[in-house]
Amino acid sequence: MRQLDYSSCRIFFAFANFMNPLIRQLNLQKHIETAATVLWGLAAVLTHGIAPWFFWITMLALPAFAIVRAESSYLRSPVGRRILLVCLVMLVLHVGWALGRSHFYDASVFGTYWKDDHNYFREAKAIAGAWGAGEYPEIGLKGSPPYLGTLHTGYHRPLSTLFLIFGSSTICGLLLNAVCAACFPLFCALISRYLWSPDSEGGADTLRSDYGLIAGILAALHPTQFYWASYLMKDTYVAFVFLAGLTLVLGAYRRKSTRLAVGALFVLPYMFTVRAYTAMGVVAGAALLPFMRLKRKILIRSAAIGALFLVLIGAYTTGGNAIFRQLRDSFLALAPPDIGTPSQLLLGMAAGIPRLFLAPYAWLILPEPTPMYGMYPGMWYFYLLIYPLAFAGLYQVVRKNISAAVVPLAVLGLSALIFLSAVYQGEASRQRFSLEFILIVFAAYGMRNFSRAWAFTILSLEAAFAVGQVLSLR
Repeated sequence: MRQLDYSSCRIFFAFANFMNPLIRQLNLQKHIETAATVLWGLAAVLTHGIAPWFFWITMLALPAFAIVRAESSYLRSPVGRRILLVCLVMLVLHVGWALGRSHFYDASVFGTYWKDDHNYFREAKAIAGAWGAGEYPEIGLKGSPPYLGTLHTGYHRPLSTLFLIFGSSTICGLLLNAVCAACFPLFCALISRYLWSPDSEGGADTLRSDYGLIAGILAALHPTQFYWASYLMKDTYVAFVFLAGLTLVLGAYRRKSTRLAVGALFVLPYMFTVRAYTAMGVVAGAALLPFMRLKRKILIRSAAIGALFLVLIGAYTTGGNAIFRQLRDSFLALAPPDIGTPSQLLLGMAAGIPRLFLAPYAWLILPEPTPMYGMYPGMWYFYLLIYPLAFAGLYQVVRKNISAAVVPLAVLGLSALIFLSAVYQGEASRQRFSLEFILIVFAAYGMRNFSRAWAFTILSLEAAFAVGQVLSLR
């Protein structure tokens, strides 16, 4: 019997053993992985016209892959395993909530108080039907479904993909919400780690030095997530995409990670199709990051000089004056019809600040049942726990001049400006939901930097606030 010749195999294994140290030294695996990721994304973009479902799955899968690969060592650490356990518990709770809710709620038959859920179902079903028939219309154009007449098509596309694969059913949207909400603790944990933890650039991951677990638990305890997850609406999905984008941007900056940077490049354009002003806030904050490395005195002087320069251009040049007038008119166009001057607009914005942070007022008893009652537990959660800790954390951030915090602060500032000046007039409980997780991240920092004097003062004010609201119910 002829004996097999193993010489070629020996040569192959010898060559592999020779090349293995060189591959590790040059970190070729990381570069090959990054190149493959980019090619995958480009293939999804090029085939968008004939396979839109593949494109939108890719827009979600690539950022998720980037986070898992970049943070694999952290997720295997004791803290990371605890955070993943929290996410698993939340997934079980949300899936159970979705299955139970689906027995009493059908968005295909009727709309709820919010009215958007039935419209989302009808539009996603029409888009899925067109895709199933081999037609791929530009759904952002005006017209009847599958044409939507809006650039905010980011929620319709994944929902339509689920309808195309599993059939048009309300449970598809509710399970999508369940998966998105289960990721909130992980995103808040990573954002907190990038912003606050000294070990975010590598090193020991311990319960003492890591803020991620605190933020993850605070995010998991937020009651309002169950309220929005119970509707076939985009609020939970918007929060998911926003937190994913913020995680990738901050991770790319703090970790100097190519994987996270590639993921951010893919997810940021997608964020504009989900909610444009949150994407604008993230981009603006990222653009400000290089300037935050300057000393505070230099930064303040530079900002003052820049503001003076803009004022001089607006006052003494014809083109600058025209631009500022156009900006003022555009800003006033966002205001309610009864506001016609900048002073009235500023007063209206000031009056909307309490509504922005406190509405829906959870101490009010309305004459008849209303869906707003479902948000009351979440509002009290913020009144009594998150707001005090978040303001304490914000104070510490300003005092310690933590530069990376400019990104979430830019999102908060831009969003608050829109909520106060537009037709919302501060009443933006739906739109505020995704931003509430930024306050949870600041609350995690405030909890670790909360002095006894601050605690006594704020808890006393909270007690007076709660007692006052209870007495006002009489």
